[in-house]
Amino acid sequence: MIAGLLRALAALAGIVPGWIWAAIVAGAIATNCTTTHQRDSARLELSELKASTATQEATRAEVARLAEAGHRARERDHAEAIETTTQKATDEKNALARVVADLRGQLRNRPQRPAPGGGAVPGGASGPVACTGAQLYRPDAELLVGESERADGLRIQLAECQARYDAAVRLTAPD
Repeated sequence: MIAGLLRALAALAGIVPGWIWAAIVAGAIATNCTTTHQRDSARLELSELKASTATQEATRAEVARLAEAGHRARERDHAEAIETTTQKATDEKNALARVVADLRGQLRNRPQRPAPGGGAVPGGASGPVACTGAQLYRPDAELLVGESERADGLRIQLAECQARYDAAVRLTAPD
């Protein structure tokens, strides 16, 4: 089979002039060179593209890492602000409880309200019907201390709520 193929080529070589064979060989070599050049160019371009992609991926990873670190730092700051706010509110509530306990202890020394029509109206510095906090009867003073305690408790809760809200705003809308 190979021998037949070689005979056919030899016969074909005898029919086709030499300059056509030279042109065919030159075309084959040129095609091979062009294909090789295109392949090498494509490989170079691919390696440059891979390097560029790797650089971009490294940059993206670094940006993501820095963004995550910034986010964690803001979360830590927020947690610290909330902890500070909670501690401040707890301290104020404890101080209020001590003041109220002290006031209630002092109220034990106050007189009870006399029976209707049974006692005189307490007098004060400015006249016979004047009354300062010092002259309040025990039930009246206890009512006022309770209302003051409730009002101060609400004030403390409001301040804590406002501080927590401000901390949340700072967390969601950083400078």
